[in-house]
Amino acid sequence: MKRLYFGFWFCLAILFPGVFLGCASSDSAHSIAKTDTSPHDFVVQVNQEFFVVRLVDPQLISKAWGRIAGSVPQGIVSGKLADTDGGFNRDPNSQKAWTWHLIPETVSFPQLSMEVCDGRPSDVEGNKQHWLNDVRMYCPWQAKIIREITTNSGKK
Repeated sequence: MKRLYFGFWFCLAILFPGVFLGCASSDSAHSIAKTDTSPHDFVVQVNQEFFVVRLVDPQLISKAWGRIAGSVPQGIVSGKLADTDGGFNRDPNSQKAWTWHLIPETVSFPQLSMEVCDGRPSDVEGNKQHWLNDVRMYCPWQAKIIREITTNSGKK
């Protein structure tokens, strides 16, 4: 009985700090993203071209910050295409607005995607009706999220 009693307290002493410390997060950006429901705009580079994607999912926002910081590998950005710039999609270097955008609620970061939706922003722009009506998705394989920019709501 004494041995069982000692074993209980020993296990508790070993496990308690691990459980307690495991609940604490050293990633403040991740904590912020879980509670922040406002949209965040990010510049995406595809080869030498740029477009802006708006993220509304807190987990994706956190992953995007991780991609910028280098703690999460870069990769595909995918989403359903829509007509117009959506009020946010432009080349931030030239300030040229694209006439298409990814619908924020459909954006994801898949591991794999079909080649048919891969391309540069100018490919979508140059043959927009084909992309909107036939392909319907945009998923550049060479996408790199390079920075966050201020949204229309003033949020950075």
